[in-house]
Amino acid sequence: ATGRVFGLLREEPSFDREEYGASVEARREVPWIGAAGAAGFTYEVVNASDVLLATRADEVRDARVASLDLGLTRDRRDNPIRPTKGARWSAQGQFARPELGGQVEYERLELAWSWHRALGEEQERWLHA
Repeated sequence: ATGRVFGLLREEPSFDREEYGASVEARREVPWIGAAGAAGFTYEVVNASDVLLATRADEVRDARVASLDLGLTRDRRDNPIRPTKGARWSAQGQFARPELGGQVEYERLELAWSWHRALGEEQERWLHA
């Protein structure tokens, strides 16, 4: 299991953004698909101030978010920084609920895939998709 504490304070063009929180996560190999699985919990506070482009008068500008985070990743690349062959895929889900201790409810799903292959016999060029 791992833990992480994070924070962000950034001036966007139309508002100031502040986020801080903590998360815990456990990882485990999933051998029947050759992937790594992860499950965790995140609690964060998000705030927007000095908003110039409000869309509604009752727009929420700060909230507590509590979420269950799940993910699978399979990485078969030859090098994680500069791959020349192999593939990597991942699926990540974040499920925020008031029942977990937050104020908002949403689901977010992210899917990613990359594939790398050398072109030609000299292998000086690569195709990355």
